[in-house]
Amino acid sequence: MINICMVKYGTKVQGFEINKLIKEFLTPIIENIKEDFKIHIATDNTDIDLGINNINFIKLTEDEIKDHEHWSKIFFFNPYYINASQNDTTVVMDIDMQWQSDPSPVITYPVEDGQLVSMDRWWKDNEMPISGNLYKFKSHDFQFVHEQYINNFKYIRPYYYKSGIVAYPNQGEQYFVYDSISKKSPWFNIKLQPAEWCMKSHQTNSVKQKLYESRFRKATGKDYHDHYFDAIWTYKGIK
Repeated sequence: MINICMVKYGTKVQGFEINKLIKEFLTPIIENIKEDFKIHIATDNTDIDLGINNINFIKLTEDEIKDHEHWSKIFFFNPYYINASQNDTTVVMDIDMQWQSDPSPVITYPVEDGQLVSMDRWWKDNEMPISGNLYKFKSHDFQFVHEQYINNFKYIRPYYYKSGIVAYPNQGEQYFVYDSISKKSPWFNIKLQPAEWCMKSHQTNSVKQKLYESRFRKATGKDYHDHYFDAIWTYKGIK
């Protein structure tokens, strides 16, 4: 069983109405994934109808949203949060991504014991390689990530901002996940999906767009424009 997990709170993301956004994100998954899967949504509003059957809505309290915001994704590293079976896998994704084709290769990508699969963060400006847009792992392998976070989140959450690693106080979740797993190498390891499977663009800032194009070439040796429209999914920035 694949546990497909995401966090949803508030009414808008990147200016888009959130219920419409998440329905558009889930529809290609439901239409294409052939393996058994279960959708879990941690949310402030469990009384919604997305027109999709058999979703496990998990209530996020006001205090949880205040304390954790989108870092609530780390709750899914605890297999008991979603009642995951021993042989299950977990896929955690952000909902502000857009599928351009069948999402099956991303979601059903093979994962080994002790391995975290993520997107290649090819647009990076430092050496941290993974993106918080995607985590896939065997559901019972990384409970320690959740335990470390929940036991010390008041220190962990502001750490990456105060250390000058990220630009905004609410950022840093993917850095924490990466650091937690890297410290337990070689028993735990990270694998990246092909860079060209996920493309990133900026819709309003031509300087950032040119930067993405140059960084893609630097990271992969490939031309950005040759791969953009063939990508499985994209992130289209507007801020």
